[in-house]
Amino acid sequence: MATITVKIPDPTEQTLRRQAEAAGKPVVHFVEHPPSVYQHPVDPKDSHYVDLAVACNAKLIVSRDTHQLNLMNPLKLGASEFQARFPTLAVLQPER
Repeated sequence: MATITVKIPDPTEQTLRRQAEAAGKPVVHFVEHPPSVYQHPVDPKDSHYVDLAVACNAKLIVSRDTHQLNLMNPLKLGASEFQARFPTLAVLQPER
């Protein structure tokens, strides 16, 4: 699968939508102020990633962050609660 990387000097909703449509994959969802729905038990600064994913009805967060990845490990603090509250949301590490 090809990766398309585009440097956008002013990432407004309109320019992001235009770039996504040009790529043939309208997958951009612009959320200016997602509501706070989750408080990460280990690293509260990571909470906004889950908030944004929930606001966009995302199914996946891709991250290299250990605190985020630990949400998928039921032996880690807060993981069971996270999985119970957001059963359709997964956190995975990219291959590289």
